[in-house]
Amino acid sequence: MSFTTKPISLFVTVSLLSVLYVMSATATTYDTRQTIADVGVETYSGDTFSDLSLTDESVAVGGAVFNEGTLTINNGTTFTGNSVNANGESNGKEAFGGAICNAPGGIINLNNTTFTDNHANATGSMYSNYANGGAIYNDGLLGFSGTNIFRGNSASRAGGAIYTNTSLTIGYATFENNSAGVYGGAIYHGGADTDLVVESSTFNGNDNYAIYSDSGAGSSVQVSLRKGTVSISDSSFTNNEDPVMTLYRNGLYIDNTEFINNSGYSAVYGMYTTNVELNDLTFRGNNLRGGLIDIMDAGLYSQSASLTISNVTMENNTIEGAAIELGAYSAAAATVENITIDNNVSTSYGTIMGTWGDTDTEMTNITITNNKKFDDLMVLGRSTNFNGTNTFLNNGWAEIRNWDTVTFKNGSNTTMDRGGIYGSNGTDKGGTVIVENGATLNLGVGTVRQKIFTLNGVVNGELSTDPNISLSFDVFDTFDGTGELNLSLGGIGTYVVFEDKVFDHEHVHVIDSPLLTYSWNNTWDTITVGLRPADELVTNAGLSPAVAQHITAVSQLGQMPDDETLDNMFATMSSAELEAWFVNYSNEANAREAAIDALLSGNTEYIEKENAKSAPAQQAISQSVATAIQGQTINMAGNRMSIAAPSGRSGGDVKADFGIWAQGLFNKSQYTGKFDSNTVGVALGADVALNRHYMVGVGYAFNKSKVDADNIGHTDVDTHNVFLYGQYKPSQWFVNAVLNYAMSSYKESIKQYGLLEIGGEYDVNTFGGQIATGYDFRNGITPELGLRYMHITQDDYDRSHYDMRIAGADGDFMTGVIGVKYAPQFKSGKNWMWTPELRAAAKYDILSDEMESTVTMPAMASYIVRGESLARVGGEFGLGITGKWCDVELSLNYDLDVRKDFTSHTGMVKLRYEF
Repeated sequence: MSFTTKPISLFVTVSLLSVLYVMSATATTYDTRQTIADVGVETYSGDTFSDLSLTDESVAVGGAVFNEGTLTINNGTTFTGNSVNANGESNGKEAFGGAICNAPGGIINLNNTTFTDNHANATGSMYSNYANGGAIYNDGLLGFSGTNIFRGNSASRAGGAIYTNTSLTIGYATFENNSAGVYGGAIYHGGADTDLVVESSTFNGNDNYAIYSDSGAGSSVQVSLRKGTVSISDSSFTNNEDPVMTLYRNGLYIDNTEFINNSGYSAVYGMYTTNVELNDLTFRGNNLRGGLIDIMDAGLYSQSASLTISNVTMENNTIEGAAIELGAYSAAAATVENITIDNNVSTSYGTIMGTWGDTDTEMTNITITNNKKFDDLMVLGRSTNFNGTNTFLNNGWAEIRNWDTVTFKNGSNTTMDRGGIYGSNGTDKGGTVIVENGATLNLGVGTVRQKIFTLNGVVNGELSTDPNISLSFDVFDTFDGTGELNLSLGGIGTYVVFEDKVFDHEHVHVIDSPLLTYSWNNTWDTITVGLRPADELVTNAGLSPAVAQHITAVSQLGQMPDDETLDNMFATMSSAELEAWFVNYSNEANAREAAIDALLSGNTEYIEKENAKSAPAQQAISQSVATAIQGQTINMAGNRMSIAAPSGRSGGDVKADFGIWAQGLFNKSQYTGKFDSNTVGVALGADVALNRHYMVGVGYAFNKSKVDADNIGHTDVDTHNVFLYGQYKPSQWFVNAVLNYAMSSYKESIKQYGLLEIGGEYDVNTFGGQIATGYDFRNGITPELGLRYMHITQDDYDRSHYDMRIAGADGDFMTGVIGVKYAPQFKSGKNWMWTPELRAAAKYDILSDEMESTVTMPAMASYIVRGESLARVGGEFGLGITGKWCDVELSLNYDLDVRKDFTSHTGMVKLRYEF
């Protein structure tokens, strides 16, 4: 803004506050710091201007320097804490240049100068006062050289650091944490026919548009005034609020500049700006309410507009608007090339790129990938040509919306994985798509919904695992051309490829698949795709017969009923029943998609792993649970028998005694890489010692186990176990036996392909026992030799979803055991007897069946699954202590069972009372 110098009374006020008033006369240059005189000095070198203030009720200009002549400021001169203040009671106050005011005709050259915490303040509304230029207000000629720093300056209206109404070139400057009440936190650039050039400069932490440029031409009458330009190069904008905005300018040119971690509305905003050239820009980590590049109403009041955006990278930004939005009028032409937009997030499900108005656009080499929460990939308001290589991948279900004509030019190759191309809002069927001869359009999956589609090149698409989102064409006016449409088979089901107009089927090709087969209907608009027979899957995919049958069964899951069946379901089923049906349908459909995706991608290892979940338990679970229960039974009985008949140790007659006992137990077993289990249980029993030689007992135990199979699921097991035990001991030598019968109920919880519950329920019965002999030496050492037997029978059961029947299985296991225990007895006081015990044994499975099961499914060949057994060689180790006081006996025991890759830990607490 220009102004008129006030009368001499103002000059006196300025002098009293050590404010320098430099007249138009020829100035003397000083190379060293000078004492500030009442009358102005033309050159300041290494001087300091600190805490100088000018206050006036109406107009205050130049808090430290007011210049109408020629002034050079260099060699580290600093301006700190200076201010101008217009504080009258009415609005319309003027405060210009907290440190320096350069009047019309004035010339200032800045070289290596620092401006810190200078301020321009005025009372009244920020929109009705004119407090501009916190550090410098410029109506003359202002030049920069060297390195100049502007830090922490402010203006209550515009131009926190610099306010200029004339052309200005700034190089190698730093603008940090400057602020303005309305706009231009760092720089406000005004004037109708002025240029702003910024080179090699840094903008950090400035607010309210770090650079704000406005020609002041606010209507069509003032078009002739709109001639100024803004040029920015080799610079950086970091942590600013709204880095760059231009209004009513002839040109905005930005080159080799980065925008990092800025906030506000937009990073680059140009309104009513005729020519825009943005090249070699980087946008990273910005969080904006608008977009990254917003060019609005370009050329609105001019005859034409030209927009060029090239070599731009946008990554890891969070935006509410578009990454790039171009809007222009008056036959504007836009060129957008070599653009990368990657890993950005929309906060409003907006558009990644949009053009509108009269903007005919040439797009070349556009890469848009990995962006999230955008509804639209592009909204194209006018004619758009795609050239070069364009890649649109992993952007969710973001489509192209074409309101006019999109042409894929000869030689172009464009790839999008999903989304499709839709028409204008409302009908979604406006627009024309042209694929020229020599162009390739890879559509992936999605819908092409247009008025006209002309195919003279090549279009590739996919029929995916979900027919509802596969490639389809809804062209309602004209679908013609001599090109080729190639369809790859990526799933199974019935696909409506052409919803309205049908492309010439002679030019439609389905790519053969070794795994899938297909057929068209009579009108060539719908195709049905299914799996090849299981025997062909064995040959073509290298699957085992069992896995081939499994994938065939899975492919039949999740089929949507026909309309009549659905209507009947809605009429007869309750809301709860419908909800349960829908959950089951969704789980089956998702499982089918996952399985078919894995098959077609060659991930047979995944299918085999999932199939293993539906096969009979192959991880020796039944043997492990049964072995743990039998081991607990033998240890309970063995511990009791080793203490109840002491004739061999103390001699003499022993009266018959009878006792009852109760025992709690805990077991933890682990089969490395297969499963782990936890068991808790309780046991009750009674036994009697008869004269010197015999002892017999009976017991019952209930165990509750949970078996977690690695990467499969878990199985809950409830077991009821009854057992008998007895011993004959005529001397130190003894022989004893244990018999048990266990009835277990197994309930599996197995999720296949993530959500499909396929667990079964079945019973397992176990019969077994042990016979052992040994010799009790008087020192408490007892060698033992035994033979164990166990027979396991598993019932038939069904797998849900597949109509799979798994036949029962049985197995026999015989184990030889040789070991030693050390169990001396000690008396303590009159009534206490203590018996500590250490045990160790080696064992070998003489017989160990694999428990084969036969699996059958409707219309498929049955197959046999061979189970898995534990390693034959193992060891048992234990320790315990029993204390007896009068007729009460308490024992604590720990046992460890080890085999290759398998460990079982058991802890037991037993209480017995003798009558």
